[in-house]
Amino acid sequence: PHTVIVFFIFSLCFFFLMIRRQPRSTRFPYTTLFRSRAYIVDGPIDQERLVNAVLETVGRHIPLRWTYSEPRVRLSAEQALDVERMRGAVSVATFRERAVSRYLEPFDLDAGPLGRLLVCEIDDGTTGIATSFHHVSIYAGSFDKMWREIDAHYTGSEVADLGFDYAEHATWQQQRDRTDDSAYWSSPNQTRGAANISLGSDATGDDAYIEKRASFSTEELRSGSGATMFASVLGGLAAMLRRRSDGDVIPIAITADIRDHPGAEHLIGYFLNTLPLLIETRVGETLQTITDRCGTTVGDALARRTYPFSSIVADRRRAGLAEPSASILLAFEQHETPTLGGHRAAHEVLTSGHAVTDATFFVQLRGQEVQLGLEYRGAVLSNELAHVLLEDFDNVIRAAISIPAVAVGDIELASTTAPIAAEPATGHTTLLLLPEICTPITHSPAPPAVPFRATTPTYAQPAT
Repeated sequence: PHTVIVFFIFSLCFFFLMIRRQPRSTRFPYTTLFRSRAYIVDGPIDQERLVNAVLETVGRHIPLRWTYSEPRVRLSAEQALDVERMRGAVSVATFRERAVSRYLEPFDLDAGPLGRLLVCEIDDGTTGIATSFHHVSIYAGSFDKMWREIDAHYTGSEVADLGFDYAEHATWQQQRDRTDDSAYWSSPNQTRGAANISLGSDATGDDAYIEKRASFSTEELRSGSGATMFASVLGGLAAMLRRRSDGDVIPIAITADIRDHPGAEHLIGYFLNTLPLLIETRVGETLQTITDRCGTTVGDALARRTYPFSSIVADRRRAGLAEPSASILLAFEQHETPTLGGHRAAHEVLTSGHAVTDATFFVQLRGQEVQLGLEYRGAVLSNELAHVLLEDFDNVIRAAISIPAVAVGDIELASTTAPIAAEPATGHTTLLLLPEICTPITHSPAPPAVPFRATTPTYAQPAT
C-alpha cells in the first residue's frame, strides 16, 4: 500500500501548490479537491442494506480505507466511512443543502474518515443519497464503478473479483521501461513554442463552476467530423482558443485514464494523468482538418498516457526545455445512468467553488444528453465572460458536427469576432506552472506550504 501514494504525488502535488498560491483562498489546499455526487433514486430503498453495501465496497479498495500519513494505517470500513441518516422525510432542497454542507467539511487524511455517505427519505417518495471522497481517492470514472459495485452488493448480485490491488497496479506501471515515453514527451514536436492565450482581462471575482445543457446530443456528437467524439470536442476547443491567441500552436491539457492492465478494470481509485498537448490550429484551416489532426495527436499521446505529468516536467527541466502548461484543461467524461435495486437514479456533481486551473472545460455524456461545464479562476475570468466562453464552446462543437468545412477564422463566436494577430498578447497570458510553484520555495521558504492536521511543512521542506 505504500506504493499507492507515489502516483498520487505525481498526479496531484502541483495542484495543491497552485491552490496555495491563490492569495484570496482561505481554505487549506486539500479542502478544494473534494469530489461528491448527490443522487435522487426514484423510489424508496432499504437504508440499512444500502449502508452495508457501501461499507462492503469501501472495504475492498485500498484508496478508500488507507490513511495517507506515515505510518499508513488500514482502517476498518466503519472507520473509513462517515455515515449520516437524516431523520424523517425532507424536501429535495433540504437534502441538497445538507449534502453540500457535508461535502465542504475537511477530510482528515491522516486518521480518517476518508469518505462520507448521506442518505434520507425525500417527501415525494424518492430517496436522496450523497457520497463524498477526496479527489486523491476518486474521480468520475471511479464514481461510476463504485456505484455499480454498491448496487451489486445491495441486490446480492455477483461482485467482480479484483485482479490485483491498487498498489500492485502502480508498482507494475513503475517497473516498466519508460525510455520511449520520456523521449516522446520531450521531443521537438512536443516542446514547440506555444501561443499565448488571452482568456480576458484581469478579473476580481470568485472562482466558480457554471454549466449548461449542450445544443447537441451524444448521437450527434458521435456522428461528427472527428474520428472520435473526443477529437471533435478537442478540435472545437482548439479552434475557439485560436481565436483568442497570438499563434497557431494551441496548448491544451487533457485528462486520461491510466488503467492499462486488465486487472485494474474493477479497481476504484484515482486513475487520471494530465497530458499536455499542442494542437496546431491555423485560422484558414477547416474544422475538419483540425479535428482530423486532433485524432492523430490524441492517439499518439494516449499510447504514452501513463507517463506521469511530473516526470514530463522534470525531464524538460533537466534538458532546459519549455515546461508544459496545464492552465487550460479539457475533461471528457461519460457518466453512466446509475440504478439501485432496480430504481433509476439521477445524479448531480457537487462542486467546491474553487478552481485549480485558469479554465477547465467539461464535457459530460449522460445517456443522449450532453452537459457542458466550465470551472474557472475568478482572478482570470469574469462571470460574464465565462458564460460567453461556455456558449462559444457549445457553438464550436456544434460547428464541428454540422459544418466541418467552415474555416476557423469564419466561425461565429460571441466572445471575439476575429483571430488575434500574431503578436504578443496584451491581455492575460497563460503562465507556466513550475515558476509559480518554485517562486515561494526559492524566495519565501519559511511560510507554510501545505497545512495538514498534525504538521505544517514549509515551502522549503517539499524541495528537500
